[in-house]
Amino acid sequence: MYMGLAFVSESVRESTRCVWCVKGAGLVGIVMACELFPAVYRTFAGTALELFWAAAWMFLALMAYLIRDWRHLQLAVTLPGVLTLALIW
Repeated sequence: MYMGLAFVSESVRESTRCVWCVKGAGLVGIVMACELFPAVYRTFAGTALELFWAAAWMFLALMAYLIRDWRHLQLAVTLPGVLTLALIW
């Protein structure tokens, strides 16, 4: 199945499978957004969806510029997700 990962531990193999699934989920989102619109607007729909992704990377770069210590940056990036999970729970 994954011949390159045949000699690696089970936990490493499973974690790489999760990373590949996340990448695939992004591709599925683009395809769904493009199929929602007529053929004339599909380019706009795919670009608009990717603009949110690009804005998030730029915001992360701004946070990294403002928060110099990597531990504080990691906390600032992770804490909103943890709080969101706590609210959902």
